[in-house]
Amino acid sequence: MINTLNVSVFAYTFSLFYIFTQYVSILLDIVVPLNVSRPRELLFLAEYFIDHEKHFYIITIYIAIALLVAMTCIIATESFSLINALHAFGLFKIAR
Repeated sequence: MINTLNVSVFAYTFSLFYIFTQYVSILLDIVVPLNVSRPRELLFLAEYFIDHEKHFYIITIYIAIALLVAMTCIIATESFSLINALHAFGLFKIAR
């Protein structure tokens, strides 16, 4: 049976993997340097009215926090729905 802990571990692992993939170009510049720097790009298009190159770390921290908050909300909602369903199943079992 899938429980909340398994879903949480999967969701947060995926979120951390997604967050760290944005820093692969920076890590590769350190490990395997080229003559020119690799471009730092976001994994999805987002329109911010600031310079992406200058404020790259602030944007990625913002995206990381937003992603973790969104995952927490999704996990909480799904857990609450699961608990309500299990409660209803228990009531139907008692009422039969």
